[in-house]
Amino acid sequence: MPIVGHSRYPRSVQQADVVERLTKVFRKLIAGASSEKSRKGRRRRHGTSASHGYPRATAGRRAWLVKQEISLWRLSSLVCVLLALIWVGWRIIAQTTALNLATYDPNRALSWVADEPAALDLLAGREFSRPGGNLDSAREWAKNALRSNPLDARALTLLGLIAE
Repeated sequence: MPIVGHSRYPRSVQQADVVERLTKVFRKLIAGASSEKSRKGRRRRHGTSASHGYPRATAGRRAWLVKQEISLWRLSSLVCVLLALIWVGWRIIAQTTALNLATYDPNRALSWVADEPAALDLLAGREFSRPGGNLDSAREWAKNALRSNPLDARALTLLGLIAE
């Protein structure tokens, strides 16, 4: 048998070897398909599944999705539901992490969720309470907190103090 890919053998020999192997595979597949067709008409035969006529040994080796006979529509629906559940789970994790980080590290909380109102309130309060704090940046932090949560009492209080 020639070594495939070796430079001593011409390309036509390599191609002939591949074609020969493929014909053997196709002949085996055709023989297997014709024997399954002849068995399919028989109902109760020892060692076959009654509903499909396939031997039990080959039914165990088939892929899981092929065994289940899932349609493309159902499979795509399952994939969409799975992606939606992953997205919802990620949002829950991100919101919880941002809320926990907002009390002691608001910048990291804002890296998880950009509009976390508790972190924005804390940054606005820190900027406002500093002796040389920038009131314009504190106002922007408070406005952003109010945009993300319109009923945020702390942001309204800080905006009122800044306006005073």
